[in-house]
Amino acid sequence: MDIRDYIEELRRKPEHIRQRIAIGSSIGITGLVFVGWLTALTTSGTLASQPTIADAHEAEQMSAAVEATKSNFSELLGAVGSIQAPSQNEGGLQIVDATTTTTFDTPSDPLEGKTVIPF
Repeated sequence: MDIRDYIEELRRKPEHIRQRIAIGSSIGITGLVFVGWLTALTTSGTLASQPTIADAHEAEQMSAAVEATKSNFSELLGAVGSIQAPSQNEGGLQIVDATTTTTFDTPSDPLEGKTVIPF
């Protein structure tokens, strides 16, 4: 069977069949391209990251920072625990807001200061 005969045979089929064939063909070709691309990436070593000396140095610095944080964490908690709220007997400055406000304050006349035009 020649490619021209195959195309003519496809042209004679109903449109919904031709659409299914077109979608299936495009998905198949896209899948083949993707598999080829993925194979090329994995065989060339692009996806496999090789550890470098700089990576090892950064890992050492990170582990040293974690160890320092672990050792200093208990001291930090002790400092936080030693802080207490001032008692009533101790001197200090206490600010109390004694004014009260409300959002319901309205003028006595709602039309005060407004121009009313009767129709």
